Amino acid sequence: MMVGRIGIYVIDYEKKVGEIGYWIAEKLQGRGIITHIYRVLVDFCFKDLGLQRVDIKCRNTNSKSKAVHKDCTLRIMVLCLRLNSGMNNILN
Repeated sequence: MMVGRIGIYVIDYEKKVGEIGYWIAEKLQGRGIITHIYRVLVDFCFKDLGLQRVDIKCRNTNSKSKAVHKDCTLRIMVLCLRLNSGMNNILN
């Protein structure tokens, strides 16, 4: 039984940009599952794939998806700065 999905659905290696998409069953929403996996996946995108930007696309009315991205944005920005300066990952 599949209860959710997350992945990197578009990668432009030339521009070093990726796009993450995800969904999770309604009964499992609000538990931080997607937020946790999103952080791990973004970390992978930057460190292992060499991307410099990761986007998500969601409806403007999808407050839960926007909250995942907003919650992770500051951490991602700090991670980028640290990776660019040779410092260690802070997402763990």
